[in-house]
Amino acid sequence: MEIQVRLTPDWDGTTIRHLRVEIRADLAARAGEDLFVINRVTIFKPFAELSEPFCLTDEQGEIPLRFRHEQEGPVKKEVYAAERDSRGMLRLTYTAQLQPCGQNPTFDLGYEEGGMTGAGMGFMPGFAFEGKAMHTLSWDLTALPQRAMGVWSYGQGTVSREGGKEMLMTTFYAAGLLDCVRMGAFGYYWFPDRRIPETAMVTSQIFDYESAFFQDPGDVYTIIGRHTSDPATVRAGGTALDRSYMFIYREDAHISREWFIFLFAHEMVHNWIHLNDVPFGTCTWYVEGMAEYYSALLPWRMGIVDADALCRELNKRAGQYYENPMIHESNLSCGEALMKDPEKTRIPYGRGFFYLTHADAMIRQATGGDKCLDDLVMELNARFCQDQAIRNEAWLEVYGRYVGMETAEREHQALTEGGVAEPDITCFGGGIRMEKTEGRTRGSEEPCVLYRFLPQEGNAQS
Repeated sequence: MEIQVRLTPDWDGTTIRHLRVEIRADLAARAGEDLFVINRVTIFKPFAELSEPFCLTDEQGEIPLRFRHEQEGPVKKEVYAAERDSRGMLRLTYTAQLQPCGQNPTFDLGYEEGGMTGAGMGFMPGFAFEGKAMHTLSWDLTALPQRAMGVWSYGQGTVSREGGKEMLMTTFYAAGLLDCVRMGAFGYYWFPDRRIPETAMVTSQIFDYESAFFQDPGDVYTIIGRHTSDPATVRAGGTALDRSYMFIYREDAHISREWFIFLFAHEMVHNWIHLNDVPFGTCTWYVEGMAEYYSALLPWRMGIVDADALCRELNKRAGQYYENPMIHESNLSCGEALMKDPEKTRIPYGRGFFYLTHADAMIRQATGGDKCLDDLVMELNARFCQDQAIRNEAWLEVYGRYVGMETAEREHQALTEGGVAEPDITCFGGGIRMEKTEGRTRGSEEPCVLYRFLPQEGNAQS
C-alpha cells in the first residue's frame, strides 16, 4: 500500500500562513466504514482551521463524507467515513490556515518569521488500515524564496518511509528559510538564530553516543527549533514524537549550554525507552523516569558535563520532586492531570528517576556488580520490539529476577500509590556525594526530606 503526500506552503513575503495538503492513497473506501481520523483537539491544541475543507475524490469524482465525534482522554477526534464505495486511487485535499506558533506541546501548526512548524496531529489525518504502508512525502516550494527547504521528521525534501496508520500524525513538519546542521543520521533545523549552531553540534554528539549505547540501527533523528513570543512558555521546552523532537523557546530566553545538554539528552532517550503507557500514568514513571535517568548519566559518562554541572541538575530535580506538594499522588492521578496541574505533571519524572537510581544500586548489589540497570533496560527494549503491549508486569518480571519478586512487587506498589522514592548515587560511579537535608514543601512551606548533591574532591569521573 502507498500513501503519497504533497505539501504546498504559500509565502506572504515573510512567512507561511496557508498550507495546501494533497494525499493520494491506494486505499479502498467502503460506504459507511471508517476511512480516516483527525485529532480535533490533542490535549488542548486544536486541529488547524481549514480555508479549503476536506475534499475526497476518486476516478468517478467527489465522494461525500460524514463524521462522528469520539474522545480518548484529552484527545477529541473526528472519524470520517465515505458515503459511497470508492473506485481507484483516493485523493484527499484541503488547505490549512496557520496561527502564530503557540506554547508547548508543539502540536499546533504555527508560523513565525521565516516559515512554519508543527506536528501532524495539528493538520494531518490518520488512515484506517492494518499493518504498514509506504509513505512518500514531498514539498512544492515554488512559491517560497529560492533557499527555502521543507523538512519532515524523517528527512529533508522528498522522503519515503514505511509506517503505520498514524505515521503522518505522530511526526513533525517545518518549511521556510531554515538553517541546519546535518551529520550522518542526525539533523537539526531552525530559523536563523546565532545561539543555535553550538547547541546543534553538541546535540549531534549526544545523539551519536546514545545511539551507540541503545544499539540503534542508524536510523534518522531530527530536531526542529521553534521561536515563540507566547508568555505562557516558560523559557524553553519541547515535545518528542517519532524519531524527532520540536524544541520551543522564547526569543528573550537566556539558556545555558548545560541546560540544552540535559534537555536534548532526555528527549532523545525517548527513541529507545518504551512501555505501553495507556492509560497515561500507568508507565509514565518508567518512560519519563528512564529519560531523566539516562539524560543525567550518559552526558556524565561522555564527559561533556562536569561534577558541578551534574550536581546543579540533580539538585534542581530533587527540588522539583521532594518539595512537590503532590509527591504522594498516585501514578494514575498524575496521569489524569497531564498538562492541567504542573506539579502533578512533574511527579512521574522525579519519582521514576530517583527510584531508578535506587533500582540500579539494588541490581548491582544483588549481582556483585556484574549487572546494572543498563542490562535490565536492554532486555526490556528487546521485549518491547516483540510485543508493544508490555507494561509494568514486564518490569516486575525482569527486576524481580535480580532482587526477588517480593521486593520488586513491594517497591512497585509503593511507587504506584505515591510512595516517596529515595535516591542512590552508585550509578554515577564517583565524583559526587549526597546528603539528606530539610526542604520546604512548595506552597505550604511545611518541612520535608530533601537531598543535596555535591561535587566530591578527589574522586574520578566514571
